Amino acid sequence: SDKGPSVNVWKSRLAWNVCLFMGVQSMLYFTIIAWLPDMLVARGHSLGRAGLILSLMQVVGLIGSFLSPMLAVKFRNQVGLVIAIGLMYLIGFSSLMSAIPLINYIGLTLAGLGLGASVSLAYTMIGLRTDTEQSTTALSGMVQSTGYYMAAVGPVLFGIAFDIFKDWNLLIGLMLGCSVLYIYFGAKSGKSELI
Repeated sequence: SDKGPSVNVWKSRLAWNVCLFMGVQSMLYFTIIAWLPDMLVARGHSLGRAGLILSLMQVVGLIGSFLSPMLAVKFRNQVGLVIAIGLMYLIGFSSLMSAIPLINYIGLTLAGLGLGASVSLAYTMIGLRTDTEQSTTALSGMVQSTGYYMAAVGPVLFGIAFDIFKDWNLLIGLMLGCSVLYIYFGAKSGKSELI
């Protein structure tokens, strides 16, 4: 296989966009998985129901993770797919502002679909933005290391903020903020360019 010329991914703006796309996605995923059950219990749901909601989000996520790479490879650029997933996030996490359980369930189903779709899209993007084995390997290493650092930081930072402010709306705010960043970095990563 063609190794191609050496590419320094750490100096590529596109590589950093893909990295931050993965990082924001990971932070969003691990923070909501870590804290959503506590938030639901604090808002009057039983522990069993909070666990069930989280489980359903994960199951629905499997559908998203299966479909998004199949859709991503059909298009030259993935900006539309990123925006669609970002909208699922924005609608889904906004539903947590409502006290009506049905609205929460519908919203979190959408968010769950988005969570599954976004993680597999982030991995698919690594292959779509590179054209040599060497650059794919380099970008993959960069994206995964950066992504998992951000993933680890998200739940901890939210925990510290929650200890200080004792306000679950911070979680909604953080999720909505991450959703906007997801669309921003995703739109930059989704253009039909190569590193």
